[in-house]
Amino acid sequence: MAALALDLDQLQSEIRALYKAALPPAIIHQITRGAHEQVAIGRMMLDDCMIRAAGEKLTPKHLANAKKWITGVRVWIEKRQALHATGSRRKLCLVKARN
Repeated sequence: MAALALDLDQLQSEIRALYKAALPPAIIHQITRGAHEQVAIGRMMLDDCMIRAAGEKLTPKHLANAKKWITGVRVWIEKRQALHATGSRRKLCLVKARN
């Protein structure tokens, strides 16, 4: 479970690094806001795992679900960044085509 907590902390620092990304402020705000909400859910999952571990009811499936959730958040962040980049290139191509 310590690895899960470290992974959540690492994800939090990755989200903070987005503020230095070469993206428009509105896009950064959208991505980080959604990611912070997802990390909060991940923290609740970690708390649930700790409670279950104290009661000896923790199964490997609980930890696997929490790890999968964290991975999903990272994928979501990457998709949002890629979606913005694709949209920007598409707009640039449309503007060039008109000239």
